[in-house]
Amino acid sequence: MGQVVAALVVPRGGALTNELRAELSDLVRDRHGSPAVPKHWRAVGEIPMLATGKPDRQTAVQSFR
Repeated sequence: MGQVVAALVVPRGGALTNELRAELSDLVRDRHGSPAVPKHWRAVGEIPMLATGKPDRQTAVQSFR
């Protein structure tokens, strides 16, 4: 199984619009290059966190399945 770049986004106002997605894509591209631009996007109410205060990557991955 391959991997792709994906992003969980907590948008102000709750909506991940095409305009916001394009703006974020441009920012990522400018700072990190085209390969870093997410291929998949998900709007969430909050980023899942572990008890340690770090992002819960496993739960984040599950939101894309």
